[in-house]
Amino acid sequence: MPTIQLELPAALQPLADNTATMDLAGESVQEVLFALQQRYRAVGQRILTRGGALRQHVNIFLDEDDIRALDGLDTPVNGYRRMIVVASVAGG
Repeated sequence: MPTIQLELPAALQPLADNTATMDLAGESVQEVLFALQQRYRAVGQRILTRGGALRQHVNIFLDEDDIRALDGLDTPVNGYRRMIVVASVAGG
């Protein structure tokens, strides 16, 4: 099973024992996020809905590719080096 380096935004790091990056295994983005949720449930709840969908305000990138432009959560991670979680910021 492929392993990918996951990078968390600063806002989620306190929920992951102040961890900024970690290596997780999974075939797809969804499997990697489920592995994240197994390790740090509170982080997973901020990224995924109860139904397992990506929350609207969260963006996931594989290297520089936005998964929403690929196959979403079903996007295979093989061939990518890192997965980056980016939380949208609202302001006015």
